[in-house]
Amino acid sequence: APHNVGGTISTAAALHLDTATANFKIQEHFNDFADAWIKEAAPGLPEVDPADGCFPVPTAPGLGVTLNEDFVREHPMQKVDFNLFREGWQRRGTDKVAVH
Repeated sequence: APHNVGGTISTAAALHLDTATANFKIQEHFNDFADAWIKEAAPGLPEVDPADGCFPVPTAPGLGVTLNEDFVREHPMQKVDFNLFREGWQRRGTDKVAVH
């Protein structure tokens, strides 16, 4: 299972890799657990189909998502404290612990 915690752009790239890999079985992703605003950075990623738990293969050109450049400019990368030994490290969006 390819490890993917990088958001919608990373998931789109992983889905293309998965589609081209003969022995692909399952794709790990954390999109459903990411802060809601993360999806605004690159809208267009298909949602997991609740009937079978699978992503459809993206059909749009390129990776199948569109980078929202205005959104990215408004949210520049910030250094975060990602201390795996601190209590509560796994919570996103609180005290800038694990915001990507």
